[in-house]
Amino acid sequence: MREFGSQGQQRLTVLSMKLAEMNFIQESTEQYPLLLMDDVMSELDAVKRSLLLDNLKHAQTFITATEREYFSEDFLENTALWTVNNGNIERKA
Repeated sequence: MREFGSQGQQRLTVLSMKLAEMNFIQESTEQYPLLLMDDVMSELDAVKRSLLLDNLKHAQTFITATEREYFSEDFLENTALWTVNNGNIERKA
């Protein structure tokens, strides 16, 4: 993949592998692992963002993002949303 895939294809491959790893751990232990994702949404188009969020519905996940618009309202209804402004962390409703 490194030699033939674009940078976007390489990122999608790594993301797919992480999701497969998460599913393997969940099936093996009957518990979801904690998943940390740093600004992955900015690298995905709307269709891929939606597919990713569908795969994360039941997992405990911390996702950093620069835009709230990356997330559907359905997804946001079931999340704890925190913002960081000028070094202050606030929970949003």
